[in-house]
Amino acid sequence: MFEDLQPPTSALLLGVFVALLLLHLLYFRTFIQEKREPPGPRPVPLFGNLFQVDLKWLDKSLFELSKTYGPVFQVYFGPKQVVVLAGYRAVKQALVNQSDEFRTREIPPIFYDLHKRCGIAFSNGDSWKEMRRFAQTTLRDFGMGKRLSEEMITKECCFLIEEFDQFEGKTFNNTKSLNYAATNVISSLMFGKRFDYKDQIFQAMVERDSEIVRLTGTASLWIYNCFPWLGPALQNWRDFIKIVEDSKMNVRKIIADLTDTLDPEVCRCFVDSFLIRKKHLEDSGIKNSHYHDDNLLYTVLNVFEAGNDTTANTVKWGLLYMAKFPHIQGNDSSASFHFCPV
Repeated sequence: MFEDLQPPTSALLLGVFVALLLLHLLYFRTFIQEKREPPGPRPVPLFGNLFQVDLKWLDKSLFELSKTYGPVFQVYFGPKQVVVLAGYRAVKQALVNQSDEFRTREIPPIFYDLHKRCGIAFSNGDSWKEMRRFAQTTLRDFGMGKRLSEEMITKECCFLIEEFDQFEGKTFNNTKSLNYAATNVISSLMFGKRFDYKDQIFQAMVERDSEIVRLTGTASLWIYNCFPWLGPALQNWRDFIKIVEDSKMNVRKIIADLTDTLDPEVCRCFVDSFLIRKKHLEDSGIKNSHYHDDNLLYTVLNVFEAGNDTTANTVKWGLLYMAKFPHIQGNDSSASFHFCPV
């Protein structure tokens, strides 16, 4: 029986492909005409507006489109419809003035791979609310935005300046040193300790965080967000998954060490606070709370990924402007290095 089955011919495959394109085009026309939607460039069947944007510089492409279509417009990334808010007023109106309506947002496939809808960065619902509330309260308790956090930063600045002094005034790339310093401040809050800049495990941890941020902005992973089934065929996606798994393994080990030495009477850091809350709930007979191992793991990863890269880049821009405008540097240097004189 099976001998009579013939493999599909090229003509048949072409016919099927053309039929699918026609159906997709018909769907787009009907869908767009029947719904009241924001303005935007006309999408191409199957590919949407992918040919009208530069995925390597997506922010610039979307900003240029906003000049034509206004502060609220739509684009299609492949078959996925996306509404874009451009400019301070539009973003504030949605995320601040109407925060309840815009609180729940779709999680792109690459961020689902990264966080599995746990933690505080890419999750929704009651779990997100509880983890966000806990993180804000706990980080404030450990000094975020207070004098105590200033002392942590000042202490780390002294180590950073020692690192800079080793170059004896010669030109050097400060990227790694600034990343190490930013990560150590976060580590002091999350783990209750800092790492030596020469610690190879620490260096690998910082490098992985930077690589995760870099990869999420690559064109191939934007393509993956549009067509998730392409993931295994993309080298950047395979690299991304490997790096994420290595990061999780490293953080799990640190959490395990803190768990083994946990003293409910002495709260050393963010992780301790989470573990103590989790133990208290379990002792009270509450087993299905939001305080579980995955939420702890991904919340810690969220804080490192969000804080490390943004903080280090902010400092780098500050140093660049100080070098570019030395007369301003002269006015600010006494305040900047009051506690750690160079």
